[in-house]
Amino acid sequence: MNNTIECGPEGVDIVSTKHLLFSLAEENYGIALSVVKEVIALTQITRIPDVPKYFYGLINLRGTIISVIDMRIKLNIPRVDYENGKTCIIIAEIEEFTIGFIVDDISSVINLSDRQVEKNLQVDVSSNKEYVAGVARQEDQSLILLLDISKVLNIEELKLIRKSVKTENQ
Repeated sequence: MNNTIECGPEGVDIVSTKHLLFSLAEENYGIALSVVKEVIALTQITRIPDVPKYFYGLINLRGTIISVIDMRIKLNIPRVDYENGKTCIIIAEIEEFTIGFIVDDISSVINLSDRQVEKNLQVDVSSNKEYVAGVARQEDQSLILLLDISKVLNIEELKLIRKSVKTENQ
């Protein structure tokens, strides 16, 4: 488990959670480390026809076939060419799915206390605001958008993709 409880000022318990930080289009994002299995370098990705645009394809990771999502496309961020040595794939486990998602770069793993995270956001601009679990403030006053990866990688969509990939391969 990646949560810790510390005693804060005046005896108030502070819950902190580890997050993996990554970037997309020079913005900082974070996901709970508890869903991350590993981070790998960008590798050969096999494209599959007739699937949603954000579904980039399949990789073979030590004998296991894993679906890969392009996070830029999924989050409606303009796509750019992948950068060797920087662009990587985060392998995550969500419910019964192991899924990879492509990000521009990984920056670090940090502990965020519940006091650093604002969860009640008044965001009306984004149609993807349900993906946002909160915003964390860092000591340098920069912000990190915390994503609920299970909502970004919608399980029902993943089931449909899995079904279409199995149909293609039969």
